[in-house]
Amino acid sequence: MTRRIITFITPTPPDISAFGVRALSAWLKQKEHTVRCIFLPGGIEQLTHSGTFQYEYPPDIVRDILNITGGSDVVAFSFLSQYRDRAVQLTRAVKDHGDAFVVWGGIHPEVDPADGLNHADAVCICEGEPVLEQLLETLDTPDALSGIPGLLTRSSPELPAPAALPCIDDLDSLPWMDMGPDGHYVLDPPAGRIVPMTAEMLHR
Repeated sequence: MTRRIITFITPTPPDISAFGVRALSAWLKQKEHTVRCIFLPGGIEQLTHSGTFQYEYPPDIVRDILNITGGSDVVAFSFLSQYRDRAVQLTRAVKDHGDAFVVWGGIHPEVDPADGLNHADAVCICEGEPVLEQLLETLDTPDALSGIPGLLTRSSPELPAPAALPCIDDLDSLPWMDMGPDGHYVLDPPAGRIVPMTAEMLHR
């Protein structure tokens, strides 16, 4: 098995629950991949530092994110539609500063996968565990990516029939969600920077 480095970036509401990302992290750690998670709490009314209605992260935070994602084979975003602007901003930054494969997942990309393919290399439109596991295994063979059920790419953007999408029937096969803090980072509003997660910060 090829071991990879994958970094999840998830703009979240203030509670940083991010259960989907935590479930995916636990699954991939169980498969012996190196996983990093960056949690970016903040509602849509925050981080309008540019003085416009385009919600963005300031340069210092973007630099922190690029330092953490450095060396990643895959950078995966999971987000709701209200955080689309921020996902686009960070996707552009990641692709401008490295060669990581970028995949979007979560509610917004599932609702509008065409938008996702305008920015990311691929979009996951179903349960991410089997999709990301296959993606990490076949990353060195780009032609094989179009054969992964539930993964849309620019060369294979067609939506599959629902019956063709992978589904995990045995929920007992899933590990408990990764509640950290190993490999976890969080945007700390008082500091205005991204810092390693600690037990105290998770509690707060």
